[in-house]
Amino acid sequence: MLASLLPDWNSIEAVGRWQNRFTILGYIALGLLLLFEVLAHIYSNRKDTLVAAHEATAERVRQETAARHDSELAQANAQIRALEKGAAPRTIGLKEQHDILHALIPYAGHPVFITKLGDQEAAAYADQIISLFSGASWKVNETLVGIMSPPTYGMQCTIAREPDAAVKAMLSAFEKAGVPLDIRHAGAPDTLLSVTVGLKPVTGSATHR
Repeated sequence: MLASLLPDWNSIEAVGRWQNRFTILGYIALGLLLLFEVLAHIYSNRKDTLVAAHEATAERVRQETAARHDSELAQANAQIRALEKGAAPRTIGLKEQHDILHALIPYAGHPVFITKLGDQEAAAYADQIISLFSGASWKVNETLVGIMSPPTYGMQCTIAREPDAAVKAMLSAFEKAGVPLDIRHAGAPDTLLSVTVGLKPVTGSATHR
């Protein structure tokens, strides 16, 4: 049955030719098989390279997103801390109070004029300042003012152009304690020391803990 379907089955020369043809076709098929195997291997490696590149890109994007998220979170936390710090009332730490008292006590009896505002936060801070001078036995002259126009921020300190030793000691003690002062000079006796405890600066930069 099979023989009847094949061409030139009964011819020696024809069968020989077909043998050679099929042999050549076999080699060609084998060569194609090898070629396809090589191509399959090359494309397999390329696939692995692309997959690795895609995964690396995805990982980089993930890391960049995480880093950006962490940065935004840190900025948000910093803003929250800044707002909390700005909302907190000004105060002077216990150690700083002790250091200021230690510097003021040698000049007991020295006059100081303190202007206190009606604002709750400013008044409370002024009370701390007053208690320091009173604790050092300075002669405190207190003036209460409801509001000031224009508003006064921070602590304004008016002194003589050539202040005496007590005023210099006070300025140095407050500076070392980190209490900011807005120094202003006036043509007055060297004993002049006038302090206005104004509103808390908007930036909260005058806050001292």
